[in-house]
Amino acid sequence: MNVKILSVDDSKAVRIIIKRSFKEHAVDVIEAANGVEGLAAAAKERPDLILLDVTMPVMDGVEMLTKLKADPTLKSIPVIMLTAEAGRENVMKIAKIGIRDYIIKPFKENVLVDKVGRIIEIKPKQTAGGTTPGAGNASQTGSESNCFMSNEDALLVQLPTGCADDLLQSLETSIAGKISDAVDNGLYRVIFDLSKIEALNEKIVNLVAVGIKHCQELTLSHTIVGSPELAAQGNGFEVSKDWAFTSSLEEAKIG
Repeated sequence: MNVKILSVDDSKAVRIIIKRSFKEHAVDVIEAANGVEGLAAAAKERPDLILLDVTMPVMDGVEMLTKLKADPTLKSIPVIMLTAEAGRENVMKIAKIGIRDYIIKPFKENVLVDKVGRIIEIKPKQTAGGTTPGAGNASQTGSESNCFMSNEDALLVQLPTGCADDLLQSLETSIAGKISDAVDNGLYRVIFDLSKIEALNEKIVNLVAVGIKHCQELTLSHTIVGSPELAAQGNGFEVSKDWAFTSSLEEAKIG
């Protein structure tokens, strides 16, 4: 029987990463987007462990943890808190309420699995030699593949000079899947590099808009790279008039 881990986090991207972390293990990951949903899921599913974010809307992690520990039927479930670096001190205070460990975000998948494995027993998933889910798409064209690259913690979407309409159409079709794959691979942001583009047009703007929309749905940060001239051109389109541009790719990578 698989062990159950309850992931309570308002970031869909973080929940995807947590689920991916245990894809090779006999683990069922249950998801909740806030403390209210988390308490309901804990009561219904009785998970073996809870991964609990500190900062969430509706009910935050501290309130959920307090209610959890006040419930005789749930208080024994071990909890690992997830927090940003800035919240480390706060977590140390929260520890008095009753947590087993904490993890600073962003985190590496192997670190998460290791910490969980110290608290509950997790076993490798028994498979029949299948392929690893999400392990790349060989169907993309060569020119399209050159537009997507990984840069440490970021997915780089780089448009070439003289970007043809058929390439833009292909990219618009595949960009949502590429961003989802990036999250699965532990990336936390997307850089749209338009520095090689001579002029914006409606199709380029629409492509970037689709990418930004998907970033927002997955709570990923994004950066647009382009010259001041390109930024000025962006003011001419309704969807891009409020976009902020970074002048160089190097600056975007640091950020």
